[in-house]
Amino acid sequence: MDKINAESGFQLMCRFNSRTSLLHLDDVLFPDGPRPGDIIQISGESTVGKSFLLMKFLAKALLPKTYNGVELGGLGASVILIDTDNGISILKLVCLMEKTILSSYDMNTGTGFLIYHQYDE
Repeated sequence: MDKINAESGFQLMCRFNSRTSLLHLDDVLFPDGPRPGDIIQISGESTVGKSFLLMKFLAKALLPKTYNGVELGGLGASVILIDTDNGISILKLVCLMEKTILSSYDMNTGTGFLIYHQYDE
């Protein structure tokens, strides 16, 4: 008689609620991480690129690994951003993500396409 594999409701919920790893967020800055529980502090003088670095991390974390067969290189994670001084432009984050998608699409397929948005700020 064949064995039937089963799991409890708790095991099912644990499997569905597993967190996405942030390994390979940036292999140069974090060769073996970041790992769960790590705290990343970004500091520096004004205009050195702290916000841009954070946006690169956010874009990579949010984008899926693949979409429609195209490798995007993202991590497919969820992100909570608490911006107490409005220093992060969501519009710039979206543009960075679009640029990543377009360049990935061009590299994978050899063809391109254009996304045009008119933003009124």
